[in-house]
Amino acid sequence: FSRVVTSYTLPQVYYESTLSPDRARGAASLISGISTDPDMQEKISLMMREVGLKRIATRNVPPTKGEGAALALDFVGAGAPVPIVHEGAGLNQLVNMLAALAHSPRGAIITIEEPEIHLDPAAQAALLGILVRQATEENKQIVFTTHSDHLLYPLLAYIAKDDFPLGCGDVAMHYFNTDKSGNMAGAERLTINEHGQIPGGLRGFSYMDYISLG
Repeated sequence: FSRVVTSYTLPQVYYESTLSPDRARGAASLISGISTDPDMQEKISLMMREVGLKRIATRNVPPTKGEGAALALDFVGAGAPVPIVHEGAGLNQLVNMLAALAHSPRGAIITIEEPEIHLDPAAQAALLGILVRQATEENKQIVFTTHSDHLLYPLLAYIAKDDFPLGCGDVAMHYFNTDKSGNMAGAERLTINEHGQIPGGLRGFSYMDYISLG
């Protein structure tokens, strides 16, 4: 499964789900769904502007001989529109992720593997803000795996805010340990206090941790 759209144009298909093991089918369903749902397109655009300062827009592409209706998706910013396949992989793969957030109902459970992939640190922090807002305002439970402290430290900062509706009891962090052979040895739930602090810190998430671990 891949979150990245790799085709300049895609066939217009009946919208089922963007989460398909068939990469081309999933991408076509994604863009077809966005093209027929202005509300979802607007929701994705608003979230996209927070992370990448751009919105999205779909457009019809004249069919070639023997082909049916086709669609393309562009990123629209200050300059000329950029087709999704010519944009960086970070923003490209973000469309599918944000579509899942925008399309899911209140109270949904959403799982994301490494949402930070190909995003710069500032974009990662902005994305974390979106995930937190989805959890607090839409009552969604969001589970994600990550190797990035640019997601985790802002999350801890949110917990430390007195006026923010996210406390240490609303977040669970688990550290997955491996043995000396690299095999999974277990999952350790980390303790987070009301100040957004973890006793002993986030082990293994900085260069100095790596040096101390040998």
